Amino acid sequence: MLKTTTGLCSVALLLAAAPQSRAAIVLSGDFVNGTTTPTLTITEDIVFNITSTSSVESVIFDEWTTSDGGQDVAYRDPLGQSLAYLINNSPAMVLIGNLYDNLAANYGDFTPNDGYLALNGLSVTAGDTLVIKAGSFVFSSSLGFNSLLDGTTFTGVVFLADGNGDRISGNGVAVPEPSSVLLCGLGTLALLRRRR
Repeated sequence: MLKTTTGLCSVALLLAAAPQSRAAIVLSGDFVNGTTTPTLTITEDIVFNITSTSSVESVIFDEWTTSDGGQDVAYRDPLGQSLAYLINNSPAMVLIGNLYDNLAANYGDFTPNDGYLALNGLSVTAGDTLVIKAGSFVFSSSLGFNSLLDGTTFTGVVFLADGNGDRISGNGVAVPEPSSVLLCGLGTLALLRRRR
């Protein structure tokens, strides 16, 4: 019994010490010519700790792509798509804006090579926890959009910014699906039992 308890405690410590995962932001379809539907998918919920009382205007994908010297945009299509989120465990929705492939100039915490998803503003207070729910969003094609982004997966740093481009959150951290955590735990228990 003592060995099992010790083993379970060791597993719990290993899981707690594991590096925090980052959600994948997947671009699929043809953003330049529209031959297949341009879609942005957030694969897992992303948790942000809010550091400043403000309004969230953008989800920033830090160092997303090589800047081509301009800011190109893919428009929401259809209009009225909403992003589901939680603030301190209270569910809500916010309309998404357009998707921008990069920014050539420095603007607050935006830097060249950053991309971002514009939001229609949501009020937050320092100390809040904001969770962006996983989901998919459809855009129109854009002749200026960076074709290198088609079919790519972004797993870098994601943060939230206000209307001035200033960071108002810590880095986003992905929340694995409960089923993934459960399977991992069951597999670990099976290994511990087998060792006995």
